[in-house]
Amino acid sequence: MAVIYGIFCLVFGRSTFVQRQEMIGKHGEPFILRYLEFIPKSERDSRQFNVATAINLALGRIHLRLWPALLSVLTGDMSLVGPRTESTEAYARGNQISGGYSQRLLVRPGLVSLARVRFPYSDSVRDVRLALVYDIYYVKHGTPALDFRILGRASILLAGDALKTVVLSIRVAGRMLDHRLSTMLGNDSPSASRIASVAMPTDRAGVPLDLKPTLVVGAGEGGKTIVRELQNDTGSGLWPVAFVDDDYSLLGARVLDVPVLGNSAAIRAVVDREHIETIVLAIP
Repeated sequence: MAVIYGIFCLVFGRSTFVQRQEMIGKHGEPFILRYLEFIPKSERDSRQFNVATAINLALGRIHLRLWPALLSVLTGDMSLVGPRTESTEAYARGNQISGGYSQRLLVRPGLVSLARVRFPYSDSVRDVRLALVYDIYYVKHGTPALDFRILGRASILLAGDALKTVVLSIRVAGRMLDHRLSTMLGNDSPSASRIASVAMPTDRAGVPLDLKPTLVVGAGEGGKTIVRELQNDTGSGLWPVAFVDDDYSLLGARVLDVPVLGNSAAIRAVVDREHIETIVLAIP
């Protein structure tokens, strides 16, 4: 990680590497949790943000970003296995959702929790309550045998996430290599990742319709639904010409013949280059 950080700084300048966040520990005592995150020095360079986002995504997928949290385990602020570790903001929200939320802090929070290995919970009220049930169960029934089962399940999930990340990295590297080879061989045709190639629609006489070129943020099911509606009904006054999405497996692809031109950090560059007049958010 130190070598990767050094290379990153040489290419993109000095950046923040280790972040800190205040968390709630045993009996409500706060402590500082450290985690890995790349933050480029420049806030306007979309290329730096794209690379940083890709690195942070990889760190998150294979859970390397939590390695500095082992320091909190060694100092006694956390356990290797225990209830979920939460920030002060998440803990305050949990107290509003359930009056018995403080029961989960009778023991030290864990780097790995029963709730985390049982289901991919979100911040919804239902998931917070369900995760609390798992946390309180661990507080009441935690044993070394249960710890070993949780660690075993976590290892399986970690191996699966690592495998998915390797496959995704191979796909992205293959796409980049194909582009480089095309450039070297003189077959560098305009690609979806470089040029939108979406013309504004015209009427039967060939006169362009007075529609606003539109950028859709989110190329998932919500984005597809919005694009279909805009393509089928020009009465809205909008015409989709590009997507941005933080899923790197979609970069360079075309969804409903609309190209995915970057992630959310590249919105400014896409708006300037494609002369976007309207942005539609298609994400929760």
